[in-house]
Amino acid sequence: MAKKDYGKYKQVVSFFKKKYLSSIKLKVRRVPRKTMDGSFIKQKTFYSVYINNSLVEDSAIDAFLHELAHVLSWSAKLEHAYGENEDYDDTLHDSVWGIRYAELYRMYTKEFAIKTTHNG
Repeated sequence: MAKKDYGKYKQVVSFFKKKYLSSIKLKVRRVPRKTMDGSFIKQKTFYSVYINNSLVEDSAIDAFLHELAHVLSWSAKLEHAYGENEDYDDTLHDSVWGIRYAELYRMYTKEFAIKTTHNG
């Protein structure tokens, strides 16, 4: 079976790294995964995002946007101290993450979605 080139996926990753992440260093890799579509890790000087390499292109893009929302919300949270009772797991998909994901998805659809016209 021929290897897929994932051209749109590469364009999306490049777009967000260049246009949206001027102050955050990010490395994105597609890797073999048995579970989970993606993950992110805070390294000492950058973030790593790992996307399951068995995903079809559109799913890989969705997973990238999901993990990028984590990176953006996590980097924003690091600028503020967590409350004593705040649980890490509760912060993964909180309102800050949701807002970042919505912003990213809207930017993605604006830049990459197929534009259609409606004839009324």
